[in-house]
Amino acid sequence: MLVVFGWRGEGVKALILLVFTLLTGRTAAAAEPLQDDSFNIEWGFIVASLLIFVLGITWIVIQSRVRKLTEELEEQRLICEELKSSEEKLSAIIHNTSSIIFVKDLAGIYQLVNKRFEQAANKTAEEIVGKSNIDFFSEETTARLKLNDQMVLDKDGVLEFEETIFFDGGIKTYIATKFPLKRENGETYAICGIATDITARKQIEEALSESQSMLADAERIARLGSWRFDRESKELVWSDAVYEIFGIPKDDFDGSYDDFLGVVYPDERDQVDHEYRDAVENDDTFGIEHRIIRRNDGAVRWVREKSTYNLDENGRFVSAHGTVQDITEQKNLERQLVRSQKMEAVGQLTGGVAHDFNNLLGIVEGNLDLLRRIIPAEETKLLDRIDPALRAVRRGADLTKKLLSFSRRKPQAATPTSLNDLLQETLTLLGKTLTDSITLNLNQQDDLWLTDIDAGDMEDAIINLALNARDAMDGYGNLSMETANVVISEAELSQYPDAKLGEFVKFSIQDTGGGIAKEIVHQIYDPFFTTKGNEKGTGLGLSMVYGFISRSNGFVHLETERGKGTTFHLFLPRSKSRGSQEKSLNRPHNDVVSDHKGTETILVVDDEIDLLEVISSELENAGYKVFKACSIDEAMEILDQGEAINLVLTDIVMPGKEDGLDLAAKVMRKYPEVRLMLTSGYSEKIFTLRVKENPVIAYLLNHLLSKPVPRDVLIPAVRQALDAVIAVQWSEKMAVGIQKLDEDHKVLVTLLNQLMDAVQNRLEHKVFMGICDSLLVYANSHFKREEVVMEACEYPHLDNHRKIHELLGARVLAFSKGLSENEDHKVVVEFVEFLREWFIDHTLGMDQTIIDYTEGKEEAIEAALESLET
Repeated sequence: MLVVFGWRGEGVKALILLVFTLLTGRTAAAAEPLQDDSFNIEWGFIVASLLIFVLGITWIVIQSRVRKLTEELEEQRLICEELKSSEEKLSAIIHNTSSIIFVKDLAGIYQLVNKRFEQAANKTAEEIVGKSNIDFFSEETTARLKLNDQMVLDKDGVLEFEETIFFDGGIKTYIATKFPLKRENGETYAICGIATDITARKQIEEALSESQSMLADAERIARLGSWRFDRESKELVWSDAVYEIFGIPKDDFDGSYDDFLGVVYPDERDQVDHEYRDAVENDDTFGIEHRIIRRNDGAVRWVREKSTYNLDENGRFVSAHGTVQDITEQKNLERQLVRSQKMEAVGQLTGGVAHDFNNLLGIVEGNLDLLRRIIPAEETKLLDRIDPALRAVRRGADLTKKLLSFSRRKPQAATPTSLNDLLQETLTLLGKTLTDSITLNLNQQDDLWLTDIDAGDMEDAIINLALNARDAMDGYGNLSMETANVVISEAELSQYPDAKLGEFVKFSIQDTGGGIAKEIVHQIYDPFFTTKGNEKGTGLGLSMVYGFISRSNGFVHLETERGKGTTFHLFLPRSKSRGSQEKSLNRPHNDVVSDHKGTETILVVDDEIDLLEVISSELENAGYKVFKACSIDEAMEILDQGEAINLVLTDIVMPGKEDGLDLAAKVMRKYPEVRLMLTSGYSEKIFTLRVKENPVIAYLLNHLLSKPVPRDVLIPAVRQALDAVIAVQWSEKMAVGIQKLDEDHKVLVTLLNQLMDAVQNRLEHKVFMGICDSLLVYANSHFKREEVVMEACEYPHLDNHRKIHELLGARVLAFSKGLSENEDHKVVVEFVEFLREWFIDHTLGMDQTIIDYTEGKEEAIEAALESLET
């Protein structure tokens, strides 16, 4: 029974109960007298005992089961509490983590999402669970996420993805770890994902990448690289820019200090090594400029190296880091600057000498010319001596012209020129100079472009280079000349240190001489530098060639090697024009002048008294009445005395604070009816800036007479200036009685007359447009002054007057814009005529009424004008 029940304590209780029941029944039966039915009674007791036993057993079983159930319930309660605690912990972990956690079934339907998912999607869990990606994301994003999920299922393992999702808050990037969820039987029923937001990290990485890219670009653009050296490992690490600077492929550098020294220019290797080691031993910074020979192309480049060092706690050198910068262009610019400064100094010297020399030549030429005219024709011996003297003067004038080329910034008479034609003409002259022992080879491109140059300067350059080549070959060898059209691109700039981008006409001259030593190559363009003896050369030839090419916006490239000869390449910009008409400033604009003489009065201003006398005599012999002045003040005194001066002929360079340009400006403002003409024996550079400051002067400079001025140039030029057609003749009737406004009107008269002269003589379009621009600028300034005066005197028609000014300004601007696109001479004539009529009508009309409102308001007007000036 114990086995059947499987009990222990309960079985013992049941056994005791059974024994107790049987004994009780048996005792009761023994106490009773036996009856006939005693047997039945006894069995009745037995049955009752058994019934009691069964009831007891039942009670015991029920009690045991209740106790068991109670224990099980308690156990379940404890398990539930433990499970609830675990679930709370798990929920806390899931919902408080910074990562997104989700569970999707195999159909992609969300079954579980955490709080972070809700925050990122800006939706509640109820809005997410039961839906798929297509309900929240684009088709492209959904397809990409589905593909990643499928990869997890296919691999049946853990995979990591970088996923970009567009939530309401913007684009986010996540690192998503995904894995399958399985039942006990191994069946996959869902996918779980844990996604960590790495957007900030990606932004930092992108910023770092961009920064590194910008640094690499900056290094490349600045040709600046960086390096690091570790003393213990002896490892030298370069940035990409250093490899580029040194021309070394990465796989061709062993990362050693010795390999670096191999790139250094041999003559400077010991110095670089000494400087570096000295810096290491003394814990000092390292800085040096030296040359290298690029390994890939053999080009010699200049670099600047700087570095600093890292020390350990014991002060021992452990590593170094520094920079390498390609400064070749800077070195070339420095060299050009030094050369330019030398040329500048020589230019200033030669310019001053040339000015004085031209004055002297003018005196000599003028007196010789006068002598030739007064000496009787029968005095042939005297006349025969005068002509060579005059030719010598002309040669001296040509020499000063060449000296002035040192101080010029641009070609003096640049015109579209065929270099092939010029070369043929020059070789005709050279044929007498080059010996028969020199073989000349000529190779000219047939369709050679034109170039804007001073033909005389180019001829001098060719002769100079040819004679230098002859001397370099000691009169024996081959001399080759070549012309070609070339286009300099970005890729070719490195071939020519001084190169510029664009289309060029190239002239090359090559000799078979001994070449130029490397140590003096950088000096060959310096003024007065020569390897010849004092009796054989001045050292100005190559300087003049270099100056001419630079003024022409070109560049020079030299190739030379000892024992193999020298080649000069002259690169001249292709001409933008296809014309070849040349205009000389010393020629009158009209080809035929019927009568050069006159009776007008001319004021000649020059500080060189002898030259002043020569010019005055020439003019007096031509019939003119002449006044002479040696200074600006003296010239203004003569004008202020009321003499009826028709023309002022003044030298530009004068002693004192004011010069001929200042005199011209004064005459324009005070005596607009007086014509002006300038002369100079100096380079135009001295007044280039003055032209920019006062564009009005540009007109006069276009008619400049260069000293010395021969009589056959002077007299026609003076006649032409006096006969020039004018637009407006100044009259006191035009004066409004306000000094500043009257001065403005006089300058405007001068400008209008200059415009008329430009139209009548068909001057270059750019000259006309320059005068037109000057007129507009000055007119605008005048209009402001006039309007300020009208405001100060409370002129009632100010608004109407201002509108008229605005209309005129708009008309001039529209004309300028239209004419810049179409040079129509007929339109120009009509425009000048319009300006003339407008000026006369406006000055004699509305402007005259201003004076009626100025009485008693003079101080207010003066104050207003002063305020405007400040």
